[in-house]
Amino acid sequence: MFTRNLDFVLGQGLREVERRNGKVSGRFYHGFKHSSMVVEAVLTLALRAGLSIETRNLVVIAAAWHDVEQSLGSGKNEEESGRQASEFMGKNGYSEMEMRVVQSLISGTVCTWTDGVMHQQAENMDYVAKLLADADLCSLGASHEDFAEMSLRLMAELAKKPISTLTREELLGGWKNQVRFMTGRKFLTAEANVLMGKQFLENLEYAKKMAGL
Repeated sequence: MFTRNLDFVLGQGLREVERRNGKVSGRFYHGFKHSSMVVEAVLTLALRAGLSIETRNLVVIAAAWHDVEQSLGSGKNEEESGRQASEFMGKNGYSEMEMRVVQSLISGTVCTWTDGVMHQQAENMDYVAKLLADADLCSLGASHEDFAEMSLRLMAELAKKPISTLTREELLGGWKNQVRFMTGRKFLTAEANVLMGKQFLENLEYAKKMAGL
C-alpha cells in the first residue's frame, strides 16, 4: 500500500505548491522549481546515505510538501505544511506513525537567525532530518545556472517584485546578502558536503563577484 500511493501523494504535494505559490502569488523562490529541486536532492542524498526504502519514501514526501504553506510566517508555515501533508497521507493509506515522521521532518526545515547566522531546526534532530535540511538549501550547491537563477528568485521574492524590475542597488544588496549567508557555512551531512560542497564554494565566489566584493 505504501509504494502504491507514493507517486500520488508526492505529486499532490508538488501540485499544491504550484497552485498556491505560482508567479501570481509573488513567491518567485518558494515555488515549484525549488520544491522539485529539493525532492531530487533529498532522494539523491537518501540513496547515498543508504536509507531504507520506507524512510527514503517518507523523506521524499516531506520534501514535496515542506513549502506548501507560505503565508503564515516561518515556523507556522512548516507546521501547517506538515499538517496538510499528514492529512493527505491519512486519506491515502499511510499510518499515524508515518504521518508523524513526515511532520517531524518538515519541522526540521524551520530556519531561525542568531547574530546574523541562519540555523535550521534539523541541526538538533536526527540524520534523516539533516538530509532534508541540506536538500532544502541545495540551490547553494547546484549548477552555476541554477544557483544564479534561484538567487535572483529569492531576491525578487524578498523585494516583492519581478526579477526584471530589480534595481542595480537591489541586486548588489541581494548578492551581498547571499555572500553573508554562505560565508563559513557547511552542509549538515557528509553526503551533501561530498556531492555539493565543491560547487557551493564555486558559487560563493560567483556571488562575491556579483556583489562587487
